[in-house]
Amino acid sequence: MVPPRQSAAADELSVPTGTLPPHRSRQNAAPSSVSILSSGAVWSSIAAEFGLLPGSAVDELLGPGSPPAGCLAADRRILGVATRAGRVLYPGFQFDPAVRSVQPLIVGVARIGRSSGCRDRRILAWFCVPTARLDGKRPVDRMPDADAVLAAAAADLSWDHWRGLLS
Repeated sequence: MVPPRQSAAADELSVPTGTLPPHRSRQNAAPSSVSILSSGAVWSSIAAEFGLLPGSAVDELLGPGSPPAGCLAADRRILGVATRAGRVLYPGFQFDPAVRSVQPLIVGVARIGRSSGCRDRRILAWFCVPTARLDGKRPVDRMPDADAVLAAAAADLSWDHWRGLLS
């Protein structure tokens, strides 16, 4: 396990970084909306529940047999959120520390989101906000059901869906 570490990035996001907290399901989370996806509350929640890891912590978690976090992000195999200082942090739900790997579903959802013009920040937030397409559950809680999550991503992250919400 990576030791907790406070940094300038944590101050910028007002969240702790460098740890993978235990996963806690939220049964009564608020419904999805554009305002929720853009709020700092989502990032505080993600940090508290899953951790926001700097690249060095991701490298340590995945081990020496894995490409560095920066390469994984450049290849679009993991998603990150940039801080105001320009550092990139990676939400911990993307990783399976037990087998030292990236969750396979991340690549598929990232591909769907990016094809519609969504940035990593929006895609990552989508994972942590309940969606009607998954019976009010968060995609992060339904990750073992990859087909359902991919179908929800295709519907929720499509350009037409967002354009309708923003108009």
